[in-house]
Amino acid sequence: MQRPNILAALLACLAGTAASQTDYAWVQLAEGPRAIVRAITSSASCADIAPAGLPMQERDDSAMAEMADLTVCEASVSLSDKKTVMVGPTQLTIPAATAPSRILLLGDTGCRDAPAGSQDCTSGWFFPQIASAAAALEPDLVIHVGDYTYRDNCGRDVEGCDPNPDPKVRRLRDWSVWEDDFFAPAAPLLAAAPWVIVRGNHEDCAPQDERGWVGWSTFFSTVGLVTDLAVCERQTYHVDEMIRFDAGAFPALNIYLLNASRATTTRLVDFSKVTNTPETWITTHVPFWSEYGRFRDPRDSHYRAWPKASLVLSGHDHLFQIYKVADDNGERAPVQVIQGASGTSLQSARTPPGKGGLQYVYDADFSFNMLERTPPGPTRMTLCGFSRGSGDVSALQTWVIEQMPSGPTFGTAPTISVTACVPPG
Repeated sequence: MQRPNILAALLACLAGTAASQTDYAWVQLAEGPRAIVRAITSSASCADIAPAGLPMQERDDSAMAEMADLTVCEASVSLSDKKTVMVGPTQLTIPAATAPSRILLLGDTGCRDAPAGSQDCTSGWFFPQIASAAAALEPDLVIHVGDYTYRDNCGRDVEGCDPNPDPKVRRLRDWSVWEDDFFAPAAPLLAAAPWVIVRGNHEDCAPQDERGWVGWSTFFSTVGLVTDLAVCERQTYHVDEMIRFDAGAFPALNIYLLNASRATTTRLVDFSKVTNTPETWITTHVPFWSEYGRFRDPRDSHYRAWPKASLVLSGHDHLFQIYKVADDNGERAPVQVIQGASGTSLQSARTPPGKGGLQYVYDADFSFNMLERTPPGPTRMTLCGFSRGSGDVSALQTWVIEQMPSGPTFGTAPTISVTACVPPG
């Protein structure tokens, strides 16, 4: 998994070959809607790797020592017609403004190697295989609900590493952690489809352990860079974005990004702009309903109603669960999906289905989901289970979820959508 990019570039130059390359490239979506084309390079300039007709600008990370050997390039484009672009050697897709059909959901993918014995990143961590299998499914869109890095910030090949006791140093995960924990294993999936990227609590500025806020700001933030910890700690954690997809071959869709990485901030959001026309999904790392945290009422004094959404897509708990809490005052609560089982060490369910709105649990192995939208009908969500023994992916269960004028409907599909977890063709 180690990628000595700088050394390779120097050797290429000495050999007289061009060292113009991207290490990683991807497309992520933001409000507008717009697509942000981003690339990480350790051996080229932004001008060298920019797609034809799409100039790329450098994100200034000069104040961030953790990313000092990198250049991060970006270009922003409004969505119109679907098209492909070449960023260095990587072909990426800029989606159309119309709604996608096949949407892949995953979360909590990093390797949890601390405390010692939690997870062996060589033999007990399967995100590289999961990302490769997910890329083969050729999704139209990928949603990652947060927590990209977990491992200790000791760098590579440091035998007997003793993490720096200074919390300000330990908090700043450097490039080797980001590359090993996320970018290297995710590379095929990053190139396979555009992404919706949600901020997790491991990317916030919390002081209790090392966090990845520098990497989040450098690689994924859709606004300017933050290079000062004090500024980061003052930032709001509910940066609200609405990615709006028009109706086309598939019904229109809104995806609402609630970057509330801390649990308490889920209570501070005004959901009044969230409507159920067209269908709306809310993405937020910390779930509204969860057995590993308190049950949270997403209503507050500013907006006394459930968010008018059919789905809340979250992670944070390291297993797969579905909640459908009781409706209230004639209003229907959205369906809460927790997908935090896509790589990091798993948790076991403590509550059986049927209690507190819990409908379904899968904690036997790692997993991700495929959400298939059909014209003009409901969304089908299939749980794709990954077998760490065989490396196979199989469809375990399918649900039908539909946004109606009075609220979402939810139920088990008559048949499992086997093809949802199988590569096309």
